[in-house]
Amino acid sequence: MRTPPSAAFAIISAVAMAGGCGDSTSSYPPLTERLVAAVNYLYNVESRSVPPVRFSIASATVPSAQVAAAKTAAEAAIRDCNEGSGTWIIAVGLVDSTIARQPIFAVFMNPPGNHIAPSAEALVPGAPRLNWYAAFMTSLSQPFCTFGHSPNLSPLPIH
Repeated sequence: MRTPPSAAFAIISAVAMAGGCGDSTSSYPPLTERLVAAVNYLYNVESRSVPPVRFSIASATVPSAQVAAAKTAAEAAIRDCNEGSGTWIIAVGLVDSTIARQPIFAVFMNPPGNHIAPSAEALVPGAPRLNWYAAFMTSLSQPFCTFGHSPNLSPLPIH
């Protein structure tokens, strides 16, 4: 079932309001602490990555001087993370990280489909649906694509 455009706008607006809109000149909703915490949880608690990967919000909204770069980052995330046509952008902002010396773009998205990881679908019947997909842009042409499930996030609308 496809979500009507008015419902999609309401969902994206609610995500933007929950994070505090700020003075962004970008049309993308801002990052929220909950989105970034979901990624940190995956890499530092569930998978115990070595070396640890950690992200923190440098700018929840896209600074006006970087709106064009944010658009390029969002397009690269959809294209290079193989999320497909019809992917919605949920949030874009800048994060500090342990993988880059300067702030990098974080793009959170909602791809079409059932939000079940291909590796979990056959192995774990009833596996929780993924509720975040993200790309972290160490360069605008090379995103680090990741996804997961966080008990602290709402389910993504299926479209």
